[in-house]
Formats: sequence, structure tokens, C-alpha cells
Amino acid sequence: MHPVAAVIFLAMRPSFALKMQSYVNETSSGWTNSADGLWCGGRDAVTRKNQGNIALKSGWATDVADCKQWCDNWAGCGVVSLTKGTGEVYCEIYAEGTQCSGFRGDGYTMVKSAVTTTTPAPAPPPPPAGAKGDPHLLNIKGERFNVQRQGSAPLVKITSGGDAHLEVMALVEGVKQCQKKMFITQVNSSGSWLEKNVAVIVGEEQSGKSFSVLVDGQEVWSPASTGSVAPATENIIFNHAKKFSIHEISAKAESGIEIKTAYEVKMKIVRPQHRPSTTPHLNFDIDGLRNIQDSFMVGGLLGKDDHSFWTTRNEDCSQQFARTEEHEGSFAVAK
Repeated sequence: MHPVAAVIFLAMRPSFALKMQSYVNETSSGWTNSADGLWCGGRDAVTRKNQGNIALKSGWATDVADCKQWCDNWAGCGVVSLTKGTGEVYCEIYAEGTQCSGFRGDGYTMVKSAVTTTTPAPAPPPPPAGAKGDPHLLNIKGERFNVQRQGSAPLVKITSGGDAHLEVMALVEGVKQCQKKMFITQVNSSGSWLEKNVAVIVGEEQSGKSFSVLVDGQEVWSPASTGSVAPATENIIFNHAKKFSIHEISAKAESGIEIKTAYEVKMKIVRPQHRPSTTPHLNFDIDGLRNIQDSFMVGGLLGKDDHSFWTTRNEDCSQQFARTEEHEGSFAVAK
């Protein structure tokens, strides 16, 4: 049967209104009925052309779903106009954004809904690995723990083929022996990536120094313990043969340094001074460990090494430690 004849035949049938309502209720996910209720199709090609609507494809489809599939398979299609017959539908598909301006008559239009894809927000980056607090440590595996022993603690050790490229040791001391409050008082960095030994030693209360920076035993910088002000311009304290450089990062309530290596690993060593009554100590952050190539081994307490020894109390200290507030002491963090 000719399409136009089929349309006229359907329009004359008294049951068509019921069939049309049935079609309207057949909307599915990804499709909506045309908001203006108009039809993109027409009774003949001349009418469609005058309306500015030229079908991408037209013909008899098995059912409504088949008509939609035509559109889904045609690049740029976004509108479907059809009339519903007995067992079949006459389908016309149009480009996305086609404005329907014909009459409703014996046809109906569906518009392919814009598919809104919600891109999930990227997961927040893991916090940097480092050491602060009792000291409070956070390693590159995301594990948080407290150091409960005094001594020289291995924070970071980067090696390959038996060679030590970067080693960071922290001296952990307590105000008294077997006391819960322990602090990082010195950080030593060495290895082939530096070619020198860099030591940061916290200043004694009576010294007037916030801390001292030593390179191979020679002091290169020691900011005052009071009146710390962020530098107006970048202050490079020390630079060594394109291997590493030491930069000042002083702020209002703390002073410190950042050691930048040629291997995109950065270390921040800071003396917090938010509370004048707090025992002088250092915090340590290291950035870039997660980006190191797999050919390198990343060990130490802030790396992937076991930390069970350092998180258990010394056997000689059997007394119960008083709880330390979280904001007190040293912190070490790696990322």
C-alpha cells in the first residue's frame, strides 16, 4: 500500500485516536514526545520540503522500536515522525534539532533526548606521605601510624640494583625516656641523587634559631625562631650541580625549606611555631614517591617497608603513656 494512502486510511478509522494514545504511552528511556506536539512529516514530499524538513530516511518499520533503531543507527539523527498502522508504522527520521512545524493530523513526533553523561569527579589524590606528631606518619600505601620508639628512624630509602639514590633518616627524641611525647628533631638526607649530605636540625629554645641547614657539615642557613616572614621573591638557599636545590618556604607561623631534586621528588622540612609552648620539632613531607618508576624500590617507613618495630613500645618502657593530643608533635607524610 502506498504510504500516503495508508496515512489517509488510518485517519479515517475511528479507533485511530486510541492507537495514537497507545503510541504516546510507548515512550522509552532516551526519548520524549515532541514538546510542541507538531509533526515533522507531511502528506507528501512537497509539504515536507516547504516546511524545511527533509527526512534522512523514510519507509515502513516493523514497530516503534524499529523506527527508533533507524535513528540510533543514523549519525546525527535526533527526531522521529511516524504514523501507526496495523502491525507496522510508517517511519521518517530527521536530523537532530529539526524544528517540527507541520500539523499533528494522523502522525506524531518523538525527539531523542540528549544523553547526559555525568563524568564522575576524579578521586581526590591520596594525601602526601610524611611524618608529624608522635610522630604521626602516613606512608604511600595510605597507612597511618605513630612512631613509639626513639632513635634514628628510616623514613625513605630509594634504591635500584643495590645503589642508594635517596635515603632520609629522622632522629626521633622524647622529652624524657619512655614518654609518649616524641618529636623529630633532625632530618638527614643523602644518596646519589643529592651527592651530598643535607641535614636539618631543629634549634634549641635558647639559641634563637628556628633550625639550621647543613650541607656536608657546613651551615648554609639558619632562620630566626621568631618574626618569620614569607620571602617576597624566591630564595634559593643552596644549589648543587643541577642535582638538587634548597628553597626557603617560610610563612607566618612556621619556617622551613623545600629540597627539590632532579628526579621530581620534593621534600619539605618545616618547624611549626603555631604554639610557642610546644617543644621545638620538625615536620617532614615528601612528594613524588608514587610517580617513581617501578625499576626503583621505595622503602622506609614512608615507603613500603614494614613498620611494626617502630610502632611498638620499647620493652623497657612498661608504663602507660599519657595520651598526646593530635596537634602536638611531629608529622611525616609521603605522596
